[in-house]
Amino acid sequence: MLYIFTALYAEARPLIQALDLKQMDTEGSLRQFRNREASSASTNTEGSLDAASPKHSSRILLTVMGSGPVKAAYAAGVCLGNIDPSERNECILYGSAAADLSYEKGRGLFSAGLQNQPGETQTNAPAAAGFLYLAACLENTDSGRIFYPDPIGRRYFPLVKIQTGSRIYKAEALQKLSEENSKEGQKDHPLESQMEDKTASVIENHAGFSACLHDMEAAAFYEAASGRLGPDQIHILKFVSDFGRETEKITSKDLERESEKHLHEILPFIRERLEAIHERSETEKNLSLETSFTAADLHASAAMENELNQLLSYGRGIGFDFSKERKILEEEGLYPCPDKRAGSRTLESIRKDLLAAAMPVETERHGREERNTGNTVEGKDNQNRNYDKVCFSRTDGERSGHVRLNKEETWLIYVEEGIRDRKETREILDRIPDPKTILPIRHYKDLFNRRRQDTVRQHDSKTLILAEKKGRLIYPGAPVCQDFGNRYFYYTSCIMNCLFDCDYCYLKGMYPSGLPVIFVNLEDIFHELEEILKKHPVYLSVSYDTDLVAVENLTSYVRKWTEFTLAHPDLLIEIRTKSGRSDLISGLRPCDRVIFALTISPEEIRKSYEHQTGCLKQRLALAKAAVRAGFRARLCFDPMIYVADWKEIYGRMLDQVKEEIDLSEIMDFSVGSFRISDAYLKQMRRVLPDSPAVQFPFIKKDGTYQYPDSIAEEMETYLVDRLSESVPREKIFLWEDQEKESL
Repeated sequence: MLYIFTALYAEARPLIQALDLKQMDTEGSLRQFRNREASSASTNTEGSLDAASPKHSSRILLTVMGSGPVKAAYAAGVCLGNIDPSERNECILYGSAAADLSYEKGRGLFSAGLQNQPGETQTNAPAAAGFLYLAACLENTDSGRIFYPDPIGRRYFPLVKIQTGSRIYKAEALQKLSEENSKEGQKDHPLESQMEDKTASVIENHAGFSACLHDMEAAAFYEAASGRLGPDQIHILKFVSDFGRETEKITSKDLERESEKHLHEILPFIRERLEAIHERSETEKNLSLETSFTAADLHASAAMENELNQLLSYGRGIGFDFSKERKILEEEGLYPCPDKRAGSRTLESIRKDLLAAAMPVETERHGREERNTGNTVEGKDNQNRNYDKVCFSRTDGERSGHVRLNKEETWLIYVEEGIRDRKETREILDRIPDPKTILPIRHYKDLFNRRRQDTVRQHDSKTLILAEKKGRLIYPGAPVCQDFGNRYFYYTSCIMNCLFDCDYCYLKGMYPSGLPVIFVNLEDIFHELEEILKKHPVYLSVSYDTDLVAVENLTSYVRKWTEFTLAHPDLLIEIRTKSGRSDLISGLRPCDRVIFALTISPEEIRKSYEHQTGCLKQRLALAKAAVRAGFRARLCFDPMIYVADWKEIYGRMLDQVKEEIDLSEIMDFSVGSFRISDAYLKQMRRVLPDSPAVQFPFIKKDGTYQYPDSIAEEMETYLVDRLSESVPREKIFLWEDQEKESL
């Protein structure tokens, strides 16, 4: 369902007519309108909707709320309070706002790369009337709280900050108060701090937005709606009705006329959101189709029912034919079951058949990497809906897996206000080509820690956060991470999240957001590390929470870490990567205490589950280039992912590895099958309902989900034995070995 809200009927009337909505019989203060029957005649306006389309019929509910924050919050609560969170719903707040004439675009850092709108110059930012604006930041001036919707549609609408208050915005009143303060002397004036805060808010917080608008609903509405919807599901679109002048008289006819002017902009957006809702709903419907097995027919206990549901999820991901499975079991007299004990045996039979059929399937999600090549996205519909895409370079016809900043796409970069003047911030921003939009934020957690974020969509968006890391910067190595026999094992995170998009990555379960956060204060991490080095040697992993090599063109962090390690003889660092940037090595000063640790996976696994990463050939080329330049290289055959023909595909992979690289030159090897914390897996399964890599029916052991012992031991033993044919066993680190040492 798409929920549309307006404060006033005059704002809604053109939409009601264009969408052919009919008023409902409702009680209370809310006036509501919804689609007529699907057979109703559609409008002929360009960009209008076809009411007869199954995608659009009976999928719109428009509500006229009334003016003010209380009514906005009430309407959001009433209309959205009972929606099913498992269903795909979105909402649009549409209406008028006052433009701030004191706001000027084009000051300093946050104006970098901004595009002027037609007829707009850098000095007349309000140009405001004539455009439909999309809110990227909302401030409740009564409470001081700030909210950040995901600006879906930023490709089509200029971005603004909206300040919401409980009183009508009056520009003259604010100007008069400012003048009175100046006459009386701000230092002695009782409202001094209040005015200074307001001035700072205008200068610091608004910069980078196309305009600053004022209304009485947006922030309150968003705060209430965010209790049920995510930041990518709430869209706030505003047109300018006035500039807060006392002399301006706005009538209902004026609002209706101004609203009608923007139909050609909002109607295509509404259509786009309806199609997105329809597609997501169809996907969720397909995932929840009846699969022929029920807990009742198995006489299942609660635990058995949970296991059945997990088996069904995994089976759907691999395209398992449950109807055929049921027919076979019925013929054998194993289904329906007479009692719980028989149900348990049947459940085990289903499990065995599923594991035997396990294959990496190219579903719509799993196959998207092959469609997202170069500068295009296959299919006209995808081009229209994909506002943001990340492009990757290709070498010798194969993916090398590093970010190439595509000049045809617009980047959205959020920058903490406290670091906007840092040299490191400007260096990173200078490497991102124009056009780009740079927006200020108070603290990265205001954006990163929002509820109900769509991490899958965020991985596909060209959005970054630049921030300062505070507090402790170096951490003791976690027990779930291999220390390779090093006593003083630590790790650090100079970047959170990864621009690569692996289905099984634990970051999808650990973080509430998929947006990458680059901490620009790398020197502070160096200083803290130097204090630890005064006490003892350090083995440090610098890229467990990201892939530094993938973003080296943007940050130069690999080079900076290499230089720092060269200057500190007691430091050994590991840089873990799935990239294939072999060209990177020639620009680095060699250091034999820098280990490039390459995750090695079969191509079948990479294509299905390691989206946008470097191919096997390119990863091996990077390892070879690193060794020849004087660095160390580690090959990490972990995590191993189970599929039905795993032995065959991992065998082919090992043959290719031995053919393309001299294993005697490799420092060491790690081997381990997939395992993950139980706390992370639940979230990963929620965001990736169609991925066999995370929907697999794992077993839980000591708080960790992993493959059944029989599968894990067979896979790991096979790989260790094959490696041992070419390298000494003591150079192979197995997860099981480390677990025994820790006991």
